[in-house]
Amino acid sequence: MKHMEAERTWMTTAQAARRLGMSRARLYRVIDSGTLPAYKIGRLIRLQVGDVEAYRREHPPEPRPS
Repeated sequence: MKHMEAERTWMTTAQAARRLGMSRARLYRVIDSGTLPAYKIGRLIRLQVGDVEAYRREHPPEPRPS
């Protein structure tokens, strides 16, 4: 059970971008700016679910132009 919990605490960049409603390119810019912490595990970049949710609360998505 602990293994499943550990899996749920991390997100890929694609998952985080979808959750935040932004492109992966924009997500990388946010990560590079230091606004959203990310962790490099080997060659992979992972984000903690709690960090993504906190960012989402503090930075609601902007409406897209129609």
